[in-house]
Amino acid sequence: MKRGRIAFLSIDGFHQSVLRPVIDAIDDRVRTRLVTSVAEAVEFRPSVIVVPSHRQLERLRRRFPGVWLVNVRHGLIAKRGLATLPARASARRFDAVCFWDAASEDRYRAEGASPQEAWYTGYSQMDSLFRGGPGADLGLPVGMPVVLYAPTWNPGLSSAPMLGPRITELVRGEPADIGLIIKPHPTIPAWRPEWLAWWRAAALRDPLVRLVDALDDVTPLMLASDLLISDASSTIFEYLALDRPITLLTNPDAPDDPDYDATDLPWRWRDLGDEVTDAADLAAVVRRSLADRGAASAKRRAYRDQLFGPFQDGRSALRIADSLLDLLSRIDRGTAPPALRFELPPPDQG
Repeated sequence: MKRGRIAFLSIDGFHQSVLRPVIDAIDDRVRTRLVTSVAEAVEFRPSVIVVPSHRQLERLRRRFPGVWLVNVRHGLIAKRGLATLPARASARRFDAVCFWDAASEDRYRAEGASPQEAWYTGYSQMDSLFRGGPGADLGLPVGMPVVLYAPTWNPGLSSAPMLGPRITELVRGEPADIGLIIKPHPTIPAWRPEWLAWWRAAALRDPLVRLVDALDDVTPLMLASDLLISDASSTIFEYLALDRPITLLTNPDAPDDPDYDATDLPWRWRDLGDEVTDAADLAAVVRRSLADRGAASAKRRAYRDQLFGPFQDGRSALRIADSLLDLLSRIDRGTAPPALRFELPPPDQG
């Protein structure tokens, strides 16, 4: 019998939608616990800790020497996330990292973040999209086309300032025959309350607008929509699973933002949808795309296959779970390599 324990650490609440499918896939084969703080993880005494990001990696190394740290990743794009970390290996290197293909692994390793083991599993947050099914019921009229607006949080990359308080007018135009779902990135309410105020006012004055700022998982909203508008968010690439129209609203200030990376997917793959650089043109593009939803299907499917390869079966959480169980088995047998160890900086620098 496997004796190890696996802690799934979600410091940011919106990461739970990435971790829960893996916990469910493990079922009761070993002891697992979803924890929301390092203190909770300490109390659980895990053999393996699973996290969706690099946040507090050095703190985890300090508190859990000898414990395997596994990164299942929470987004499909980098936004220079690795490049902005301290250059030291202790801040970048996990014991194992989940990938979807060799190219994504190569990009990861190029940032000095080489893990001991690379697991080709796909990403758990994609499973429900590839499986399909009904979306969230938001009370919009049956049969009405629905647009999902899901902007990123970075001020210079986000399209939110381009739309401002005129979001409904600029997205839909006239007549009022399109539903609009606004799904902010989970960090926007705290970091950009003025954006949230625009969207709340739009939802209050228009019965066909829904602001969904309390839901961590955007997947049910994707499934409920017919077209996505975004800018440089991971939702763009997740939406490829549905083969539905995508409109990319490009902030002209993007190249000046510190998180802009011309080599990252959001900027290399702008042709996966209709790119709009002037918000005044948006409504016309949205209506044209809704009228001919299959127009760019071949290109979307080609990008989807390039991005997700064989991991389009809705079983990535199960593959991650199997990899974790195999790791525990190897730890029990003494055949797994020891967890990485580093000379760590003082706590106030970690």
